[in-house]
Amino acid sequence: MNARNDFRSVCILALLMGSYSCSAAQPVDGSDSASGCAAKSPSPRRELVADRATIIKRREPARGNFIDATTYLDIVADANREVRFDTDECRFDLTKAQLPTARSVYACGIKLARAHGVHPCFVVVALNNESLGRVNAHGNDANVTLVGDVIPQSRVSFLRSRKKHSGAAFHLPVEFPSDCSDAMHEHCVQLVRQTSSVINDDGLDPWEPDYGLDWRYSHGIGLKQITIFGQSTWCKAGIPSRQIGDTCYTLRELFLPVPALIAGLTFIQSAGGDAHPSYGTAHRVWVAYAGKDNANALDRVQQVMACTQLADPLTYRRRETYAYDE
Repeated sequence: MNARNDFRSVCILALLMGSYSCSAAQPVDGSDSASGCAAKSPSPRRELVADRATIIKRREPARGNFIDATTYLDIVADANREVRFDTDECRFDLTKAQLPTARSVYACGIKLARAHGVHPCFVVVALNNESLGRVNAHGNDANVTLVGDVIPQSRVSFLRSRKKHSGAAFHLPVEFPSDCSDAMHEHCVQLVRQTSSVINDDGLDPWEPDYGLDWRYSHGIGLKQITIFGQSTWCKAGIPSRQIGDTCYTLRELFLPVPALIAGLTFIQSAGGDAHPSYGTAHRVWVAYAGKDNANALDRVQQVMACTQLADPLTYRRRETYAYDE
């Protein structure tokens, strides 16, 4: 659904549901009017309780987690409780849930990559692997069990702590080893697999300064799953944030499509990504992105090289992303 064509009906539905008030505004580029929805202020916490319980209930202990649309819109709303995705650089079609479509996200990423002198395939491959082009992607790293045969450090720390964000204790079948290198690695991998059902119980809360997350551990935010680490690393006091290049990005900004895409491009450029990727260049980029030279990084290198053989990088979108265009 193109939200601009159906704006009036969407607003009527939103008003009937009592969640948002909508208004039309002139876009900065002078084209068709853009849509904006402002969340109503009454009783936000009461509505959030059910949403937060749903998030926790549905969360999978895997790499791909997606927060519900209502919570996402509350997070990205501005000080006037309005949600706007369009910028000078990109305009977005919206889904029925009022989130940017995956197709328009990929198209924006390709446009921004070319403007920044980076081959679009770096962006397409990153979106394919990190978020499927869904802006509401949130990776709770304490709940990420394995990436290939690599155990994320946040998962190790969480299992060793034996305590969830709420303070609730959990038990493991055996003591988690203090060292998972070399000879103990396979034992640790098996233990992580056996305890995959143990998940942390924090959930995104738009109304808390730290968003209600357990910041003992890192979190991947938005389209590029940019990692925000613990409070000591935040570039904006008291607000979950990360410095990338010359810009301090807050959690809210990294959930918005254009800032997230630009932040990812800045990171790719800093690792050597350019408009004419070689195997060596792609390898440096994905090793830096993954933090390790492993099978996951090598797989992405091969994906980039395959993508560069296509006339249109947009056709390298994963088939699953088409489901997020409506």
